[in-house]
Amino acid sequence: MALQPFARFVAVVGAMLVFAPCCAAAAPKTDADVLADLNRVVPGLNLLDVPLEDAMDFVKDVSGDLVVVDWAALQKAGVTRDTRVTSHTQGVKLSAALTTILDKAAGKPGMLTYIVKGGAIHIVAK
Repeated sequence: MALQPFARFVAVVGAMLVFAPCCAAAAPKTDADVLADLNRVVPGLNLLDVPLEDAMDFVKDVSGDLVVVDWAALQKAGVTRDTRVTSHTQGVKLSAALTTILDKAAGKPGMLTYIVKGGAIHIVAK
């Protein structure tokens, strides 16, 4: 038996109300939210010869934050998406793990860094 137009409308609206909370977009993060995420301790990080792009995806997944990489600037510093990274850390803040990943990718400390702005982590060359 087909539903009447009004009944179909009620069924659709009812389904939207039931499923909307799980499917709604998350509120945009503030810089303070991102900094709090970076201050969380990660129990262990074991990256074995993975492309930097995959390592950045891992940071995004662990933090829940948007990670924006300036690949053009990194390329000028000699680092590409495919630059291989190996990093093993345990019980450190995500910020320290990220710094270690960037230092390993660059081949020396301080060449690459991150900046928190606009509710995202931006990876840049110094």
